[in-house]
Amino acid sequence: MSWCVMRVTPPPAANGILTPRATLLTSARWDIGVIRVAFLPGHGSPALRDRIKGYAQLWHGADNVGVEFRFQEQIDDTVHVRVALGGTGDWSELGRHARNNRNLALPTMNLKLTERTTAKKVMRSVLHEFGHALGLVHEHQIPGEPIQWDREAVIADLRAAGWSVSEIEAQVLAPYTADESNTGTFDPNSIMLYPIKRSWTLNGFHVDWNRTLSDQDKARIAELY
Repeated sequence: MSWCVMRVTPPPAANGILTPRATLLTSARWDIGVIRVAFLPGHGSPALRDRIKGYAQLWHGADNVGVEFRFQEQIDDTVHVRVALGGTGDWSELGRHARNNRNLALPTMNLKLTERTTAKKVMRSVLHEFGHALGLVHEHQIPGEPIQWDREAVIADLRAAGWSVSEIEAQVLAPYTADESNTGTFDPNSIMLYPIKRSWTLNGFHVDWNRTLSDQDKARIAELY
């Protein structure tokens, strides 16, 4: 199972009524209205880049969203998000923590996409990672989420897939606290939710891949920005 990783620190040089809503890490919220994005030189064809741009911009396609991704060709110190294509997996720095990575030759986001990647995979990967670029965390790690994990089953499966225990804790099992996040109630349709196997839970909860923005993903971004 191929999942993304959200990064809070820079990547190494080697590589009223609560409704369901996406959850933002408070320290990762941008304090600007335009987030400038550029692809690393030589990464992706013009057609693939255009597909990625179109999906990323769905995040601010709703009314009253006060932030937008604006793509540019040149990489300089005005760029906030630097995108690499290919590589070893999907990952992104979390929101404005991307500012900590000042090496213009290094990405702050990687999308393991090529011209032959299916449209469904491109859409899901782009929406999920650009959600992280806005500062959103994984929905299954929000405070008070209803998933009753079978920790041993999760760890056994993901260890077999090559994850370390620390990665499993950081990306799946460990919840954020109410003090460090801005959240509503759990949204099972959020693009920020991993697929959860029934065998990983004690209460029968499970979900397949979510591939589009939920209504509450859109509403939450409009509220947060």
